[in-house]
Amino acid sequence: MKSLNNLFFLTFFIGVGLSAMAQPDSLYVKKYKDKFYLKPIFSVRSAEVDLKGDFDGFEKVKYIPNGNSYYGLGVYLYGLSFEVSTKFPSSWQRPTEKYGNTNSFDLQANIYTQKIGIDFAFQLYQGFYLDKPKRHIDTWQEGDAYPQRSDLRYENLLFNVFYVFNHKRFSFRSAYNQSEEQLKSAGSPIVSFTFADVKVNANQSFFPNETFIPAFAKGFNYADYITYAVLGGYGYNFLYKHFYANITLSFGPGIQNREIRPNFISNNRIVTGVSNFRVALGYNTDFFFAGISSVNQFTSTDLGPVDLAVGTSNLKIFLGFRFKEKEIFNKNR
Repeated sequence: MKSLNNLFFLTFFIGVGLSAMAQPDSLYVKKYKDKFYLKPIFSVRSAEVDLKGDFDGFEKVKYIPNGNSYYGLGVYLYGLSFEVSTKFPSSWQRPTEKYGNTNSFDLQANIYTQKIGIDFAFQLYQGFYLDKPKRHIDTWQEGDAYPQRSDLRYENLLFNVFYVFNHKRFSFRSAYNQSEEQLKSAGSPIVSFTFADVKVNANQSFFPNETFIPAFAKGFNYADYITYAVLGGYGYNFLYKHFYANITLSFGPGIQNREIRPNFISNNRIVTGVSNFRVALGYNTDFFFAGISSVNQFTSTDLGPVDLAVGTSNLKIFLGFRFKEKEIFNKNR
């Protein structure tokens, strides 16, 4: 594939405010049927690659991409909410001389209806730097350029769909796209199905040359694993006046099919664990709202003496203002 240097970063956060057949309990959830909003957004996205080893003297290896800050605008109008973001200019990011260059394409969507939610992501990252290099390179000093892996490539295709049982009194939309407002504290059990196809590869071994690693694992430079999982969890919205906090955690078992090079594993199909975590904090009123939210998905593959884990996260900071649809749009007619 051609270099991703000139690709325009585009992130869609789509929250479809579809009317559910069962209306929410008006004592717990307030719907904004006659208002629209505008909200500027600042976000930080990441796709980290972690390598752990069950060897004496081994230090964990973590690779982090550079240039993962974005800005954008969210809009809610006539029951439809969406966000569009683009990458900050390179001059606003960490200096490439020290942290290297990451070419990235990151398309994500999070859809929240009253009963059902959907997370979708397609991510391509190439170019990472080594975190905490002093653990692996004795001669590295503070102020030196971080060791860089321009050959390291990460690809992730993720689809997660979940069902909210207490959908009449518990609202994801109030915390994550602000198209509703939670009026009283409430929670709900959640069940979800997850599909994730992760590929991590490099021209050379994933392990730095200076890192102690047994000979049989030194050539490890390719992993492709597909995971199917059913997760159970719980989400809760805590309210204090107009302040809110949401914590949602889901986890469960999954089946994983793998291709590893070199093939030092005993089997190519295993049972593994998958987790999904999201959290939000904010302030929400009829006119003004502001907050912070984070959605995270973690998958890993157990290779016996080596464990490869990847985590994707989307941290957002936002503020917004609501206006009456009729007053604004009637003036423009």
